Amino acid sequence: MSFWGRLSIAASGSVMMAGFGAGVGMPFFIISVVKFKKLPKAGYWMNKVKYAFGFMILYFAYTYFHKGMGVLGANDATTLALAFSMVAIWVAVVHCNVLSLLPNDAPPNQKLHHFCGVLSLLLGVWLVISSLEQLPLPHLSQAHAATSSQHLHGVSNVATVHGIEEEAGITWHRSYAAAQKLAQQTKKPIFIDFYASWCANCAAFKEEVKNNTALHSALRNDAIVVKLVDKEPEFEAFRAKPEHRHLKIGLPYFAILTPDGKLAWSGTDYQATQKMVSVLTDKQLFPKS
Repeated sequence: MSFWGRLSIAASGSVMMAGFGAGVGMPFFIISVVKFKKLPKAGYWMNKVKYAFGFMILYFAYTYFHKGMGVLGANDATTLALAFSMVAIWVAVVHCNVLSLLPNDAPPNQKLHHFCGVLSLLLGVWLVISSLEQLPLPHLSQAHAATSSQHLHGVSNVATVHGIEEEAGITWHRSYAAAQKLAQQTKKPIFIDFYASWCANCAAFKEEVKNNTALHSALRNDAIVVKLVDKEPEFEAFRAKPEHRHLKIGLPYFAILTPDGKLAWSGTDYQATQKMVSVLTDKQLFPKS
């Protein structure tokens, strides 16, 4: 990449970060300089606001925890059990002080409180142990390429024959060169899903393909679809191209190419399914698709 190309990337990143900082700081600046006649006074109602934001933080924390466990292959029940176990241990240690010894003259209610904490701790530890037994931990000790392949298949009904995989009724090519030859014959666009086993949103996109009828139909009937796995040669070849520089930042990343290999669309949002479908079914871009 040329000097001006790198400079443009750095400049665009600087502008976006400056915009983010201005957006965060501007409300506080306006409140500090503008005199409002009526502002809410501090009081007990602030505790309700505090708890409301606390529950929001816990919700988003569980959402990302759920995605991370999904990468490890854990089901919803195992993820929920682990989350509940952490809450139980936290209650036992922080609120019931089970790690502290009770004095001999402790009142009965304090002893009962401590006893409930011990039960909560035992329940949490038991849930952690039983949940870890449900995780496919042996997969983590294998080589990265083998792990990626296992996560890519996901279920036992995925078959790979001569670089082609059948998943949820869609034929995924593992070779871009072979897919491009087929695209040139059929005049269909090429949809590339850049995949990695450690990418939670990549796994979420697999579920989106299964459950989204419009996206499933477009990928199955209107495109030649390719799945390239991180660290494989063709993946690295795309990473080196300037038009796919997002691959240097991270995943997920999706690209739609013309049969001759020109970039028609690319994006990093796995939920931008309407845009994907509209590009794949655009008769002006692909009149014979």
